[in-house]
Amino acid sequence: MSFLPLSSMIIIAMSVSAWLGNKSVKTEIEIEAPPVLVWQVLTDVASYQHWNPVFLYEKGDLKQGENIIYTVTENPAEQKSAKISARVKQVVPNKLLNQTGGLWGIITFDHKYLLTKTERGTKVTIYEKYTGLYVNFWGESSIAKQYENLAKALKTRVLSSLKAGVEVRPADKTSQ
Repeated sequence: MSFLPLSSMIIIAMSVSAWLGNKSVKTEIEIEAPPVLVWQVLTDVASYQHWNPVFLYEKGDLKQGENIIYTVTENPAEQKSAKISARVKQVVPNKLLNQTGGLWGIITFDHKYLLTKTERGTKVTIYEKYTGLYVNFWGESSIAKQYENLAKALKTRVLSSLKAGVEVRPADKTSQ
């Protein structure tokens, strides 16, 4: 009788755990402003401290292939936050910002901001998918609520910028 080496068993266990644990959160909001302005606010990570209730920018660049570090507030009532590193997977100016990270097999995330032009302005979809063993023991309701708060805060910030007459600058082509 032959036994699998320990490394093979770990890889199999991690593969199974990644398959078993799978959750997602999604929220949408309509903002009465053009996608270019929503994008401008969304990608100005240095200003997150002034309006973003979920992500506090620590360091890094929102450029495809780069890493960025945030402090994420999952549950403000419990003062529950964690520092995370995300890899910027895809940047399509005025349309998509996709970041991924985590520990494969334990918990990974695939976070997307999708901007869709509408008759009234921009529909923003915040979607995040989680996989891994830890997902089976974690409730996503507090982060789902935080993403709702984030969507509302983004809308407030964009509309305040619009009202203040902030100059809309073209999307940075270097971020692709």
